[in-house]
Amino acid sequence: MSDENLTIRPEDIQPLNTPTLKITYDSRNQVILVSYHKELNAENTIMMYQWLFSSIEKRGLLGVRGVIYDFTDVQKFTPSNLISTQRGSMAINAKVDLSRIPVAMLVKTIMQEQQVSIAMNITPGEQRKRIVKSMSQALTFINDFHKNLAQNEG
Repeated sequence: MSDENLTIRPEDIQPLNTPTLKITYDSRNQVILVSYHKELNAENTIMMYQWLFSSIEKRGLLGVRGVIYDFTDVQKFTPSNLISTQRGSMAINAKVDLSRIPVAMLVKTIMQEQQVSIAMNITPGEQRKRIVKSMSQALTFINDFHKNLAQNEG
């Protein structure tokens, strides 16, 4: 397969932009950026999983090295979000092997960290997930994850 086939242009992944959820592709770092704003509820979580399912169906995971979820602008987490997170995560993990896709969860406050930690513990794949405090930590985690994967396979 040529390098040309491994290159994704930002326009290859359809962005999503609502007042409470924004999803884009960072072609330089080859990561999907998911930013939640204001209130994180079941509706946002369902919308994100629908977007993810649709994107994977259309083009697979080729050229995606990781996902960064940015919770730094979230002021409220609703209880319904946990149920939607668990259901969505179980559904996508049943259909797609995400074991090679690290997930960094960017937080700013203790409340955000606590809520994200709860959600992280009710979904599979803890070893490929990490709570981080900065974008540089997120990218370092994703890069280190892939280095470790390559070392373990080589």
